[in-house]
Amino acid sequence: MLDNVKTILETHTDKPLFIFVLSMNEHGPYDPNYADNAQLSKDIADQQFIGRFNDYLNKLKQLNLATKDFNNYIKQRNNPTLFVYFGDHQPNLGWAGDYKTQLKQADYLTQYTLSYNYPIELEHNELTDASLISGLILEKSGVKYSDFYKANVAMRYLCD
Repeated sequence: MLDNVKTILETHTDKPLFIFVLSMNEHGPYDPNYADNAQLSKDIADQQFIGRFNDYLNKLKQLNLATKDFNNYIKQRNNPTLFVYFGDHQPNLGWAGDYKTQLKQADYLTQYTLSYNYPIELEHNELTDASLISGLILEKSGVKYSDFYKANVAMRYLCD
């Protein structure tokens, strides 16, 4: 899919483009009998969780290779390009254990990162709400945006 995005970016270079790509391979289902490559069985008794986790981890490795390649492509482009990568939830692996965080509802925590090939000012927020990512994209892309998104951006700053 990211190769298709590269083709679109190389074809349409005369105006800003916003392209949303949803990766689904790592969304499951997860094989509960997958080999324990991460060697979790010495610490975790739930064999079905271990299989599902290892299957998920394998799918993440594939996604990681694709996003690293795309990130390298972004860095080499002549046109200003912002690449935002984010997840919206933890995988449904049947995990019944604890998370190492003080935040409530830790199963909703996920990652996000920005990669770009032009100078932008970036504040570092360790935590933000996924609903504020769209305002972050618009703000950092340098395009004009509506009052709704001005409020979205302001809320991100107000909430730190």
